[in-house]
Amino acid sequence: MYTVFLVEDEVLVREGIKRIVAWADYGFKFIGEAPDGEIALPKILKLKPEILITDIKMPFLDGLELSKLVKKELPKTTIIILSGYDEFAYAQEAIRIGVSRYLLKPLSKDGLVDALLDIKKAKDQEIEDESWKLKQKEEDTRHATRILFDSLIYGSEPVPTLLDRARSLGIDLSAESFNIVLCICDKPPDIAGGQSILPFGSWLGVSAFLVKGPSHEIDAESDKCMSLCVDLKCEKGTPVSRLSELPASYSAAKRALFGEAPADSSKYSDIINSAMKFIEQRFTYPDLDLISAASAAGVTPTHLSAMFSKETGKTFIEHVTALRMDKARKLLRTTSLASGEIAYKTGYNDPHYFSYAFKKINGVTPTEYRKAKDR
Repeated sequence: MYTVFLVEDEVLVREGIKRIVAWADYGFKFIGEAPDGEIALPKILKLKPEILITDIKMPFLDGLELSKLVKKELPKTTIIILSGYDEFAYAQEAIRIGVSRYLLKPLSKDGLVDALLDIKKAKDQEIEDESWKLKQKEEDTRHATRILFDSLIYGSEPVPTLLDRARSLGIDLSAESFNIVLCICDKPPDIAGGQSILPFGSWLGVSAFLVKGPSHEIDAESDKCMSLCVDLKCEKGTPVSRLSELPASYSAAKRALFGEAPADSSKYSDIINSAMKFIEQRFTYPDLDLISAASAAGVTPTHLSAMFSKETGKTFIEHVTALRMDKARKLLRTTSLASGEIAYKTGYNDPHYFSYAFKKINGVTPTEYRKAKDR
């Protein structure tokens, strides 16, 4: 609810305004009143109403002067001026001060309610816009943090550039030693590790942390980070003394987290084995993509795409789709789950697209496939 304060020197008018509006029904809360601007000002500064309704002609301190003072101290307060004077000079001065509405007396209930609802709509939109801007800023920060982390673990940029970029994000990268900790999780853990543990976000269920500190404490701090990730599978890399050596730490943590390569690893290179292991573990996640698989394999997306096609004879997306379709067929054969539920369990957010993709690969719809199995 938006709070409202009323200033009106005529008692009957003030009481009438308070009574004719069902404040709560329209989304407002009446929080105070005063008979003139001088008495009103300290109350307004204390209560900080979101909407001020004030008469223009009052003793001691009139509505225009009051509006000037309020706008100076509480610029977000919206002001409605009430006036018995239909004079352009008054209206012009009110606009110059920043008054939102100039209503003429005698005041009607509909006129006041309409003005209040217009203001409410504008304030609702302002809150929505501010919320969107905040979310966009957070998303931009997450994206910039991800880029910084990629640059750190791939060693793709000079150290001065990395330090400048980190500083712009409010991240201090100065330390004697560094280590990488990786954790498998469905939801990024909320860790308050002070200056020594820096969370770098979570992608496809893998959360990344940069641990930094004095050389004699880096192992203990890495273990502390892992202990804070309660009920999660975590592994740490090898401590290093330079930012430029972080790729080695990341590779060690990644190998420890994802284990050994598959049994038929002799068929493929270490990079493709690493990528295929990651894909096998994450193909049911809708946001699995070439970028995340390349990050897990420690190469660029372009490099992984070329290697994948060359070594497996299939594109990345063909391999992922094959795994998803195998699982979908198994679920159709062995469960009574609806097609939409199977879509979500096999990495598809859109059941309609799942049905389209299934028919394209298998020649029949999921429903037809299940019926054929039952015959």
